[in-house]
Amino acid sequence: MTIVLDGVTFQDSDWVNRGHLTTITVNGQSYQRWEGMWQAGIRELNTRITGVGSTLTATSTTSETIGAGSKALTIQASKGFAAGNIITAFQTGTPTNYMTGTVDSYDSGTGALAFTVAAGDFGGSGTIAAWTVTISGKTGATGTVSAAGDGTIGAPGMSWANDPDTGFTRTATGETSYSADGSKILDFGPNGLTMNDKPVIKPAAATSSITHDSSGALTFNLANGNDFVVTVSADITDIDFTNVPSGLSLVVSVEFINGGTASVTWESTGSTAIRAAGGTAPTLTESGTDVVQFLLRPSGAPIITSVALDVQDIA
Repeated sequence: MTIVLDGVTFQDSDWVNRGHLTTITVNGQSYQRWEGMWQAGIRELNTRITGVGSTLTATSTTSETIGAGSKALTIQASKGFAAGNIITAFQTGTPTNYMTGTVDSYDSGTGALAFTVAAGDFGGSGTIAAWTVTISGKTGATGTVSAAGDGTIGAPGMSWANDPDTGFTRTATGETSYSADGSKILDFGPNGLTMNDKPVIKPAAATSSITHDSSGALTFNLANGNDFVVTVSADITDIDFTNVPSGLSLVVSVEFINGGTASVTWESTGSTAIRAAGGTAPTLTESGTDVVQFLLRPSGAPIITSVALDVQDIA
């Protein structure tokens, strides 16, 4: 007798004792020949699993409109859908057009499928005539939305409304003030900046030291500050100021050490000419310290405003 199971052929010579497989002997031990049966059984299970999966997917050419409510599609017969299943029907090739709902009924003989879609359980829009239907799951509950952060956003940027941490207050459109300890310090508005207290101005920079030991021009670079100490041991043929802030007036203080040991030319003509009281240039001390202050304005020549010659400790 011959038995064929899932493509595997068994002969009656494989069977003994009315139902027991024959045995083989390995190293003196007898074993029943089950390998063929196991392989056949596994292949059969795989086939059945694949078959079950295919019963839970289908296609339809029924024209149906995306939206909530009762829906009807005709799919293939003999599928595995049943009342109560959650399914998703989406446009074949465009899964963003979809409906998810609960099966009301399915006729396995005709393929008639009826289901209901709840409000919000669909995406996209339009009337579709090419559907793919699959088993699905129920949509979970919507999570809690966090509370919005405090603060006021105003055009063109951020503003603060009575913020106790920053001290900024937006008092009117386009106007912001800053307060400290309950007193308004600054007010920024359409008319500019108003300071309601005496400002404390930080010095521009620390003292900058210069050694003038070669005959030529003496240059004060205001990018380094506005307070200079110059040790002189060679002639000064010109005095120049560079990197002067545009549109501002400021005082530059220069301490000359042993300035009188050299010849100093205080330029009297041209754009860098220096002006002094009575038109008289100071004569520096040969061995000692002199302090000269210059006033620089947005326009015009530098002016010597103060001269302290031979500065010494008060006895």
